[in-house]
Amino acid sequence: MEVAYKWSALGSVLVLLMPVLALAAVDSSVPVTVTVDVSRAEPDRMTLLWRFRLAPDWHLYAPFRNDTGFAPSIDLELPDGWSAEDLAWPAPERWLVAGEILDHVYHHELALLQSVRVPLGTAPRRVPATLRWLACSEICVPGDTTMTLMLPAPADTSVGHLAALAAASVPAAMPSSRYSVRRDPGHLVIQAPGASRLTFVPGIDGPLFGDLAAAGAADAEELTLQFQPGPESTTPLRGLLTIIDTDGRRTVGWITIP
Repeated sequence: MEVAYKWSALGSVLVLLMPVLALAAVDSSVPVTVTVDVSRAEPDRMTLLWRFRLAPDWHLYAPFRNDTGFAPSIDLELPDGWSAEDLAWPAPERWLVAGEILDHVYHHELALLQSVRVPLGTAPRRVPATLRWLACSEICVPGDTTMTLMLPAPADTSVGHLAALAAASVPAAMPSSRYSVRRDPGHLVIQAPGASRLTFVPGIDGPLFGDLAAAGAADAEELTLQFQPGPESTTPLRGLLTIIDTDGRRTVGWITIP
């Protein structure tokens, strides 16, 4: 296994890039590289832009129910009085392979936004961040690293555009006018008039579905999912709905079902 380190100064942020982990048999010795940039929106709030760049044909996992992998994690060791919001995730790709194995993944690059609040007047200090991930292609390679950030950092105007692009890829609530939901005993039916394809990705919490690999997508205006038996089958659920219209327009958004 190879381990490589690289230092990079991004704006005024001191970053120790990941130890890049790869098996010697892999053609690409760098399946994943990670950087972080900082933009400043308010005097007491910064936006961190974490960017995972992947080698061709490699993927990372989304924080949904996956059959084979787990999503990257980022743990900041913040001083007292500081706080960090949850990572903002873009919509993933539905990744179905032989054997009805279903995962939700990202290829090429994964950009994650994270808001950090810092007390006004705080002097810059080192903030460690521990990152873990699993990158997969024909094989899977776990990776982890500790990066040291110097925060708070002055505004970096070059990051604003990248942060805006990342924010635009984070799904919002699906407009209620685009779909309707019927929850019958044991079944969930989602309808979207004018759709040529529907895909539903349930969140981590909530009921379990049977045969999500086959039933989680349909080339139709209606999608029917069957709940697995159990007390969770009647609990509220939240998931990501993708609607592709007959004209090719694609809309992705969160829906909540009581």
